Amino acid sequence: MESELTFILNDQVVHTKTNPATVLLDYIRKNKRLTGTKEVCKEGDCGACAVLLGTKVNDKIIYKTINSCLFPIQKVNSKHVVTIEGLNKEELNLLQYSFVEEGASQCGFCTPGFLISLTGYLLNTTKFDENEAINAIAGNICRCTGYHSILRSLKNINSSFNAISTEILINNKVIPEYFKEIPNLLDKIPIEKTQSNFENTDQFVSGGTDLFVQQPENLLTKKISLIEQIVEPQIKVIDNNLIISGSTTIEELEFYITENKINVKLGKLFKLFASSPIRNSATLAGNIINASPIADFTITLLALNAKIIFSNAYTVEREIYLNQLYKDDFVIPEGTLYASVFTSSIAHGKIVSLDISGARNTQGVIKVLIASDIPGINQVGGIIQDESLLAEKEVHFIGEPIALVIAETEEIAKLACKKITVEFSPLKVITEPREAYKMDSLIMPPKIFESGDISGAWEHCNTIVEGVVESGGQEHLYLETQGAVALPKEAGEIKIISSTQSPTAVQKVTSKVLNLPMNKIEVDVLRLGGAFGGKEDQATHWAVFAAFGAYYCKKPVKLVLSRHDDLYMTGKRHPYSSDFKIGLD
Repeated sequence: MESELTFILNDQVVHTKTNPATVLLDYIRKNKRLTGTKEVCKEGDCGACAVLLGTKVNDKIIYKTINSCLFPIQKVNSKHVVTIEGLNKEELNLLQYSFVEEGASQCGFCTPGFLISLTGYLLNTTKFDENEAINAIAGNICRCTGYHSILRSLKNINSSFNAISTEILINNKVIPEYFKEIPNLLDKIPIEKTQSNFENTDQFVSGGTDLFVQQPENLLTKKISLIEQIVEPQIKVIDNNLIISGSTTIEELEFYITENKINVKLGKLFKLFASSPIRNSATLAGNIINASPIADFTITLLALNAKIIFSNAYTVEREIYLNQLYKDDFVIPEGTLYASVFTSSIAHGKIVSLDISGARNTQGVIKVLIASDIPGINQVGGIIQDESLLAEKEVHFIGEPIALVIAETEEIAKLACKKITVEFSPLKVITEPREAYKMDSLIMPPKIFESGDISGAWEHCNTIVEGVVESGGQEHLYLETQGAVALPKEAGEIKIISSTQSPTAVQKVTSKVLNLPMNKIEVDVLRLGGAFGGKEDQATHWAVFAAFGAYYCKKPVKLVLSRHDDLYMTGKRHPYSSDFKIGLD
């Protein structure tokens, strides 16, 4: 199921035929190799995937910031898409230079999204307001800087303008010259007519901000129709009632209410919903129809005693340039295969049976690997050698890898994983350290460090304080998820591109698992999109998986975890429960 689309991507007119449910982010990165737009959460929460979408309204182009990770490519037809590469054609622009001057970029993974959001704000205002600029980047997350340097860069930008217009932005090199030609180029692209025939439609899509989080793979196999092709966004007042079409976005509604001073408090409330990129896509109909208990709009509409009318559809500098790449930006060779991991759904149990035939028989699957296929030692533990690469007889945590699927595409690999079946015999689960201590079920024997006569020292203490300290576990939440690319070379050698803080660990463990000499394992680290300790030993597994696949298939293999899988499968900073006793003489 493919649709023909024509749109402008930065300064180039693009004609393409692609699955209409493909999200714009995947097309930008995989088809066009514009890797400045980053994939992090794929849920519209972080802003790293932000792009600008320009729509011609009368004789003017209106630009909005959107999350490309949730935006079906069908919606960009006859429009202008701007990525971070489209903002910088020759040199650092004003925004980029301000980020460099204030050190507002560290790992750099979030920087393109911030710059896109700020550019979107400048294209929609006539006077710089620092608070409004902060609101514009409210949907962008940075895990490194603490935001202070970013806020300082905003002050520098503020001092650069007395007034703002598209012409002023071009003259100040905030946006390139080609923006002047976009209206004429869009005039030559026919606007898609309103759709009237919905036969065989499997799924209607409105904003897609929830659908493309919950079931992105399923949508790729369905024929979708856009609500905006059925009814145009429309807001009007009839008999003192506000009539809003279902395809109206939250941002359009907020703007109408504020501009017409219908309900100032309601307008302010809408600004609190999600972030600007989400509000630019999320629609009234979509927010209602998914029936989510946490939907922003539903409770507001209930409070306003609203009615729903249903219709029948059939009637820093180097970081700013991004010339250096992260592991998922690496230009992979043609014929590269993709890996996905099948994992345990229980916390502890014996593996009674494992059936991988469904995955093996899936068209496009090249290989399904299990523990018995490992040529070396099935062990990837870091400090303690207690973690198998692939579980063989017993699983010890939810998300523990059991099988590795290698396929022609990432989508096929993930689909095949769903066809693997496993039967468990559950065992006792211990999740509290004090319970484990009582049951003598510790991961490792206690280590005791002492100096002098500890027991005798208490007699000389005037004050003794005792207690318990508890600290919760933590997710490192680096923006760039775990992953690696492995490329087989001559004489049985393997090169691994890994997002790791410990390349030597990757080399050693891969050598051990594949039973290869270390000098046949080459590990290259490009740049990390954040790590914070979460890519020390935890990055090793995914590099070994990619190498494991390349070893068997004799082709490059790429494995990059989705945000969900990263949270689900990787280790964290552990929670601690500590007893203390302090004596003072």
